[in-house]
Amino acid sequence: MRLCVFANIHGDLDALEKVLSAVDRNCPDLVICGGDLVGHGAFPNEVIRRVRNLRVPTLMGDWDRAVGYDIPDWHECFGENMGEQSREVLIEMQNTVTTENKLFLQGLLGEVVLQVYGKTIKVVHESPRRGNAIQSVQANGRLDPGFSHDERWDLLICGKANGPKIQTIGDRIIAYAGNVGGAQSPMENEFLEVIIGANRIKPILHTLDAKGNIMQGPESSMAWMEQWSPTTVNTYEAACKDYR
Repeated sequence: MRLCVFANIHGDLDALEKVLSAVDRNCPDLVICGGDLVGHGAFPNEVIRRVRNLRVPTLMGDWDRAVGYDIPDWHECFGENMGEQSREVLIEMQNTVTTENKLFLQGLLGEVVLQVYGKTIKVVHESPRRGNAIQSVQANGRLDPGFSHDERWDLLICGKANGPKIQTIGDRIIAYAGNVGGAQSPMENEFLEVIIGANRIKPILHTLDAKGNIMQGPESSMAWMEQWSPTTVNTYEAACKDYR
């Protein structure tokens, strides 16, 4: 099975179209949107309509919740301090997104759980607890407290992350779905591809070049990741688990 997950569009319609074209060329069996359709980008309504028309499972990001429910308190959704500029963007998004599209945002999913070849794949936007699952694993060397240690999954895909993009914890894999648009990472236009077989789970985070092609060579995501976090990432496709 070939699964593709994209997330963090943040109202960037051009970036979304570029990523969707690349995803389509990969001919996945299933596509999932990992959330944060809206944000700093100029086309929140157009992005929402585009994702809605895809009819794919879509998760609710923190921006989606704040805009969809017109929540005035940033801390309730984001659990962190917000600068005045971001606060102004949130208010602008709440005033810009249509009622119809807000209703769509309110109906987005909290998680997607798949059973493939006897393995459990769980997709979330972030930890159920305020904070970030991948960031907490990086900092604490253990799973974020928002997830039960008794909870059984083999691959956890997070839409939101500030730590290593793909890593293992024990016999499990945690992967970041990537950043479609906005300004959240040194490289944008990313999506996650996961190849799931009877004996192996292989997540690969792809970055696109200016023409929308998957980057190869020294400027690829692999080279960037090896420079960015050499102590936690051995190879970029790295967290590849064999089950024999």
